[in-house]
Amino acid sequence: MKRSLIICIASILLLSNACKQNDNKSFNIEVEKSSLAILDSQYCHHVQSQHVDSLISLYKADALLLSPGEAEITGHSNIKNWYQNAIEYGLRSCELKSTSVIGDEGYLIANGQCVVGLQLGDADTLVYERYKYLHVWEKQENGKYKLTRDIWNADRADLVE
Repeated sequence: MKRSLIICIASILLLSNACKQNDNKSFNIEVEKSSLAILDSQYCHHVQSQHVDSLISLYKADALLLSPGEAEITGHSNIKNWYQNAIEYGLRSCELKSTSVIGDEGYLIANGQCVVGLQLGDADTLVYERYKYLHVWEKQENGKYKLTRDIWNADRADLVE
């Protein structure tokens, strides 16, 4: 009887400790911001290297891309085609800077500013344009984030100087 009581008390203590440890693993926005900074860097690297398949790997299969002045673009295949066309048009670089990140255990929403470099025609130099963006990242079962919504538009009518 004493042995059963000791086992019961030990089990309760272990369970109590496990619950406390789970509380310590709660959502931490600062840690998640660091994860997004890495994803932003990967995104820009893939644009610069013009490796569309790697870029698309950052998106969920059913992601939605909302480019200014265009219809909704949904899914890997269509988003891949959009980026291939953008690269053919002259997309050569981008710089993302998240200015705000909010979220919870399932989603992160980042808004910020982006500067893209375009090589127009046979020009040797890039033309830079400034945009504002909103990215919605969804946490996957493996703990990694995938871009589920990608929205941007011109920040100003003029070019970056």
